[in-house]
Amino acid sequence: TELGYYRQYEAIWLADHDTGLRSTATSVRSLRTYDMVPTAALLAHAADIRSTFSPERWREFCEDIAWLKIQLPAPRWTLLTEDHGHNAPPTWTAAVGVLTNLFSIRGDVGRWCMLLIDPALLLLALGALVWAYGFEAAALTAVLLGTHYFFSWGHLKGTLIRTDFVAFAVFAICCLKKGRPVAAGICAAMAVCSRAFPVFFLLGPLVVLVGRYLRERRLDPMLARFFLACAATALASTCYAVFRFHGTAIFSDWM
Repeated sequence: TELGYYRQYEAIWLADHDTGLRSTATSVRSLRTYDMVPTAALLAHAADIRSTFSPERWREFCEDIAWLKIQLPAPRWTLLTEDHGHNAPPTWTAAVGVLTNLFSIRGDVGRWCMLLIDPALLLLALGALVWAYGFEAAALTAVLLGTHYFFSWGHLKGTLIRTDFVAFAVFAICCLKKGRPVAAGICAAMAVCSRAFPVFFLLGPLVVLVGRYLRERRLDPMLARFFLACAATALASTCYAVFRFHGTAIFSDWM
């Protein structure tokens, strides 16, 4: 919650500096403008950056950074603060923040518990496909997952809950197929709250809902329950994010 969408690289570089500088970067990417900002300017505003943390939280953050930076070669660590940063919506950040505050990356058990969430979700998605569409559909999907770069170790390594929107979209489709519209709506909303663009997955059911209404002058009860469950879940997730981040400003920063 202290980092928001703009302070990540500034805080990472400063924590690196405070724990024995490993980065050789002379500038860090500003996530507000995407320009490169000299590290000397960060030192000049170090007190402002640290002030967003309590002393205890800054110490814990520095300990995490001290552990993380020795896991990467120095050139790779230096490049870390030149990326374009975290772009998941506040609804995802608020929910995953609960998990990351429960576990420490410095502990083997907590770290592996977090890193295994993505493989577990993808395996559950395959299981859902077997349940709803049969083994052949699940097998074809497994081939895609096993050969696509997006799901490869090169893309997923060291990440946390990066494919949840895929899993929840699959859960939603499977639940609709099996006539469970409320569960489908909840899963669809979780996919949208994870990465926003899965909202386009809702266009198909929406077209069917509107088309049936225009033809029959009544709402399809299953799709109506689907969209009500989806809207209620998205609203609950948004309210939690507003509570977690103490207002709606975080949404403006994200957008």
